[in-house]
Amino acid sequence: MEKDRNIAGAFKLKVKIYFTNWINVLGIIIGTYVFLVVTELFKTGISALPQMLIMAMVAIVLYGGIFFTGFLISMLILDLILMNDNTKHLRLKLIVEWGLISVPFVYWLLEYSEWIFLVAVIFFFIMQFIREKRILKILA
Repeated sequence: MEKDRNIAGAFKLKVKIYFTNWINVLGIIIGTYVFLVVTELFKTGISALPQMLIMAMVAIVLYGGIFFTGFLISMLILDLILMNDNTKHLRLKLIVEWGLISVPFVYWLLEYSEWIFLVAVIFFFIMQFIREKRILKILA
């Protein structure tokens, strides 16, 4: 009976940690949105600003939907495997998650020369450190 409680408690903790991924999602959305707007403004000029704001949001929703589905599934799997109540190697675990999940995006950056993938990888890296603080609060 106690073993079942321990397993349930560990799973509940992993779910709480998984739900800190909203930090990553929000950071990547903001970073890619700003990147899209700025790059399109340099191409088309300030007169197209209203259209660029809408275009960037549509691009993130349409293309980002596919990205974020795979991203969240990958994060779920890695959080279930790597995360526990031990904070000793938390930063290393978060960097490993970042590295494993970033590999396809670095490949796409090199293959298609789309700089938005680099922006997403950089913002994901930064958000992992912000997420670390939130996870430490959960584990405290």
